Amino acid sequence: MPIITMTKRTRLLAVPAALALAMTAAACGDDETVVEEAEEAPGIQLVEGEQVTIEGEVQEVLDPYAFTIGEDETLVYGAEAFTVEDGDEVTVTGDVAVFTLADVETDYDLDLTDDLYVDYETELAVESDEVLVTSE
Repeated sequence: MPIITMTKRTRLLAVPAALALAMTAAACGDDETVVEEAEEAPGIQLVEGEQVTIEGEVQEVLDPYAFTIGEDETLVYGAEAFTVEDGDEVTVTGDVAVFTLADVETDYDLDLTDDLYVDYETELAVESDEVLVTSE
């Protein structure tokens, strides 16, 4: 299961299940349960504009500038070519943004293969500042 660290306070609103749990726990006065349950929520939960650090397995390398991570295949992209392979365990740090292929190509002066990004267009993704391979 991927591990996510947000540099700003974690917003339980990003996880609908955690929100329902928070309301239940608030009535009971058990804040520790809310945190534990939110951490156990499946998949990677992203909030646009947040800076995140994600640890997980590379699922698919799309090209030198993008790959997916975790069971829900969150897109990670950047201006610099990544040296990762399918199956690598990595730690990714970056900002959560809505992925738009045309904007990325313009911003980074890249010509990416459009067909590879159809499933990610207008979805939340991580614009990476740093990718560290923790094990291959």
